[in-house]
Amino acid sequence: PAMPDGYSYDFINAEVILQRLTFADGYYQLPDGMRFKLLVLPKLETMRPEILIKISQLVEQGGAIYGPKPQRSPSLQNYPFADQTIRELATQMWQDIDGKKVTEARYGKGAVFYQQASHAQEIDLNRLLNQLNTPMDLSGLPDEVIWSHRSSDTHEIYFIANQSEQVLTVNPSFRVTDGETLSGAPQYFNAVTGDITDIAQFRYHDGRIEIPMSLNQLESRFIVFEKSHPTQSTTNELQVDKGNIHQVSHNGETVYLPNQFDSQGRRTLFVSKNGSYTVINHDGSEQTTKVEDIPEVIVVNQPWQLTFSDDRDVPTSLTLNKLTSLTELSQEALKHYSGTVKYQTTFDISPDMLRADQQLQLDLGEVGVIARVTLNNQDLNELWSRPLTVNINKAVKAGPNTLTVEVATTWLNRIIGDLKYPTKYPDSAQPKQFTTSLTFEPKTSAKDELQQSGLIGPVTIRPIRKVTF
Repeated sequence: PAMPDGYSYDFINAEVILQRLTFADGYYQLPDGMRFKLLVLPKLETMRPEILIKISQLVEQGGAIYGPKPQRSPSLQNYPFADQTIRELATQMWQDIDGKKVTEARYGKGAVFYQQASHAQEIDLNRLLNQLNTPMDLSGLPDEVIWSHRSSDTHEIYFIANQSEQVLTVNPSFRVTDGETLSGAPQYFNAVTGDITDIAQFRYHDGRIEIPMSLNQLESRFIVFEKSHPTQSTTNELQVDKGNIHQVSHNGETVYLPNQFDSQGRRTLFVSKNGSYTVINHDGSEQTTKVEDIPEVIVVNQPWQLTFSDDRDVPTSLTLNKLTSLTELSQEALKHYSGTVKYQTTFDISPDMLRADQQLQLDLGEVGVIARVTLNNQDLNELWSRPLTVNINKAVKAGPNTLTVEVATTWLNRIIGDLKYPTKYPDSAQPKQFTTSLTFEPKTSAKDELQQSGLIGPVTIRPIRKVTF
């Protein structure tokens, strides 16, 4: 049967069932934190006796299974006793289920389900899961966003990932039922930076928590809920009283902004545009503040000094007045360059931009393919996932600043160039100094399209203001 929206699944083999699968607290459980409410069997008439015995034990403890009644063992091992074991145990578990008039049976503390699909009616697992008191785990996500859910003794951990090249605005709804109590606000774990923040904008409603957010292209996030310890009296309902925000608007239009509770417990929004910001609180009250002095975005458009690796058939230094992909340059060796390129330029920052409540965010725009940023000789780490942004507050200063971006490309363009021009480039009088030595048969051909390469930009510096409510 088809998996309904709002639920996730995984495939499980016989070895895992026999050695790792247990049942506790109303769920099938694996040691790595995965939990399952329903075990769906393959549409087969055969099953090994030891597997059916293990499944029967799990169902007796409270598990639920869906699938046809097995008739025999798939092998001749211990024949005919293996087939007899299958028939006897299957009859005890499936009882009078025929998939038509009778579609479920109780076995121990658990249940067995099976329904034969007809052309007019397909099996509705959503109805079955609701019957098992299992509402949707995570809803409100488009098809472009995938997700997974794990549980530990202390946390509920959700991973969501935008698989598209578009910025998506979503409002996922997380299930927080099953009698669990939560400690504190939901948290955002940033796996790229290692930052952990308490989310300030969320809505608790009918056993679920909704967290509106904007996902950048190919962005992924961990959303984590901390469980209360048995000695804590915190309940789901009490989380609403922490002062969370339900909705944010900018000049009257609903927006989704980065937000958090700061170290002092204040609701903080991170805004990049001037205007009027209104928040609707959990109790329906509204608060409005005006922001009128966020500076304009700085475009870093000074000439860039480029430094290339030696012995790559290109000049070791070059000046670009405007950033572009190396593949757009006129020299063939530069178009097909692979390796590292160091870009360096300067920009000025006025003293009024350096504020305690303002973050200066450097955005590299497009890069092919990975970059390391250094500002005033301070390393600001690598940037490889979009958006290619970094907070430069710890390194920036009033007056002139020196920015260095070291970009590493892939080897694809050089391989294409070597296949297309084995001995020399057509615009060069000298033979090539370097040729790629491949120890395998490449799938790449001389006619393949070149990959965007180098620092493409535009490079900007965007002021981000912290606004507290």
